[in-house]
Amino acid sequence: MQSGIEKISVEFLVESKNQPRRIISVSPKDDVLSAAKVLKNANIGLALVMDGDKLVGVLSERDIVRRWINSPIFPKTMLVEDIMTKKVEFVTALDNVRDCYLRFNAIGCRHLPVLDPMMQVIGVLSIRDVADYMVRELSKNPVVLNARKPAKKITKKILKKSRSAKR
Repeated sequence: MQSGIEKISVEFLVESKNQPRRIISVSPKDDVLSAAKVLKNANIGLALVMDGDKLVGVLSERDIVRRWINSPIFPKTMLVEDIMTKKVEFVTALDNVRDCYLRFNAIGCRHLPVLDPMMQVIGVLSIRDVADYMVRELSKNPVVLNARKPAKKITKKILKKSRSAKR
């Protein structure tokens, strides 16, 4: 028997987000400073790098910090294509949430583009999106629900001991 996370598709998760079709992208020819402002203004950690309708890379906060700031041509003359991640890892709309979670862990990233069967971008998922969904599914399980009360008591005891130890 499959669990909820094995039944639910990534497409469902993308559609159920507050802003499911909000795809923020930059061009490979944009300067990095402009792209960084796009990330900041949209309050996101990853922008898709699109050449027309084609996904050619991703630009993350991590790319900016690790590849741009230490560059001798910092700040204005460097282009997105110079520092973007070109080997784009992704999930498909047909993947299930469990496999998506395993992919995040295997790759060690925080965001993955979601592609439809025609390899067109339909959204971006974050590890937080997947974790939030998994927590909601787990909270429906009576065993997990019953386990909450003892966990709260244990947490309170630990906090009480740490507070008294500081005195």
